[in-house]
Amino acid sequence: MYEHACELGVGIRLNSPVTGYWETDYEGGVVVHGERIAADCVFCAEGVHSKGREKITGEQLVSWETGWSAFRGCLNTDAVAADPATRWALDNAEEYDQTVGWVSDDIHFALWRGRKGKELFWYCTHEAQNEYAAEEGWDGGTDVVENVLDTIKDWPVRPQLEPLIRKGKGGCGQGASQAIEDGAVLAIALELSGKQDVPLALSVGVAIRHARASVIQRGAPLVLRSMMRTTCKDLRKDLSGVTPPHPSWIFDHDCQEYTYRKPYTPSNVPADGVYRLEYNSRNAEKRPDPVEKSVSLLTT
Repeated sequence: MYEHACELGVGIRLNSPVTGYWETDYEGGVVVHGERIAADCVFCAEGVHSKGREKITGEQLVSWETGWSAFRGCLNTDAVAADPATRWALDNAEEYDQTVGWVSDDIHFALWRGRKGKELFWYCTHEAQNEYAAEEGWDGGTDVVENVLDTIKDWPVRPQLEPLIRKGKGGCGQGASQAIEDGAVLAIALELSGKQDVPLALSVGVAIRHARASVIQRGAPLVLRSMMRTTCKDLRKDLSGVTPPHPSWIFDHDCQEYTYRKPYTPSNVPADGVYRLEYNSRNAEKRPDPVEKSVSLLTT
């Protein structure tokens, strides 16, 4: 996406934190490194700690405890392939992407590989009050520990550890895809309105996106509870407990066609506005076996 944007002539500034916002009757802008940058409008999409959110709503974000903690990261696939103890994770990687999971009571661990073995991600969730239980009975051997310490010996020390570790609410796994839908819908609305009616385009974008994004966000706790409460005993009876839901109204939705549609009839959310654990998207029919095949997701 970055390369495509550059090809289109979009100016992108990396390592440029926004420290302020400003607005007039005719334009909006940001302050970056002391420089005031003007535009026809500004999209605030800088994440959960957004300064723009507070500027627009006048409210500060309040955290919501889920009861679980999550840790995640990515691995260098060259290093994984070179180590006999880990190269199994890339078996048949050129043929298909895959998710492998391990489940214990109150602890879930998943390993995703994507882009035919070029990407490898891991994700671990556990109950927040049980954060030290994983240390019990583990014996990786001193050679393993020393190897890890040697690997990170040159990493910079981060004295303020607590702000770097937060409990996540990524239950629906829809953050990146919904961000892309947001951008596409707003871009089409602006394309149709032209520079002469930017406020109308933004209002249309909100009208199209608000209900859909809200229902998906409200569904996150439901998905989280469903998957995190699955135990080893449950899985022996039914493997579907750790299969992420894939509702047709989310996964089969074409936001571009939907935005261009004439006349426009809202239909991008369930009629009653309720999120349910559904498994009826068209993609489900393409799965060759019960093992979940992952799809590389774009991240913002």
